[in-house]
Amino acid sequence: MARTPAETRHTPELCAAAYEALLPRFEAVDAAALLPAPPDLRAVVRVALDAADLADDDELRARFARLPAEEFAPAVPETVREVGRAMRHMLLRRDAAEDQGSGVLLDEAFATLAHDTRARMLKVALHYFEDDPAHAGELKRIGRKKGHGQLRDDLERLAGFYEAQRDVIERDPKYYREADVAEARRIAAELTTLLKAAQSDELSQWDVRLAQAHTVLAPAHEDLRAAGQFLLRSGGAERFAALPGVRRRVRKE
Repeated sequence: MARTPAETRHTPELCAAAYEALLPRFEAVDAAALLPAPPDLRAVVRVALDAADLADDDELRARFARLPAEEFAPAVPETVREVGRAMRHMLLRRDAAEDQGSGVLLDEAFATLAHDTRARMLKVALHYFEDDPAHAGELKRIGRKKGHGQLRDDLERLAGFYEAQRDVIERDPKYYREADVAEARRIAAELTTLLKAAQSDELSQWDVRLAQAHTVLAPAHEDLRAAGQFLLRSGGAERFAALPGVRRRVRKE
């Protein structure tokens, strides 16, 4: 069966509807039961929706349906899909709330330092890795979006990239500065402090909602992954990937 683009399968309207439908379930999650949120929730959502889409393939859907109900609940693929959609909606709403922090006025010298550091580090990274298929996509996204939050995230990404690729990057004779990693992290930390001071209660609310949704998603996705890997054990089991940041089986209480 031909796969339709994710933008068609998981439109903003479908994601908003999933959020509204599942909100009571998220609100019912006990605070003591919340799972630690992984660092990249967008990656979590991508993996979850990919798994749900894979399970919706005509042939696989029929095979899932034949699994014993006491071993695999038939509603699991739908749960993964709908929670993933709801989380996509929440991330968009959280981004909108965080953008309110764009109204923070930065000291001119600090802003210049932050932007210059990002530009210099990105120039070095692109010089060596612009044509590297493993890294080019990530690097070319840096600096595309405006806003203090994006500036902070870019600096943190570049600091991590510099550390991972230090053996190559430190060869640059013109723009590389040994102190840039520490400087980027220091600037990012200061930006975080400034943004947190400007964040609204709405932002905190979305963080709570995302933690609740992730707590619902993780065990359902793990059940779907285990069943999918079993069905594809003769080939293709790796297509049902683990959620990023989840390193062990999530047990349902």
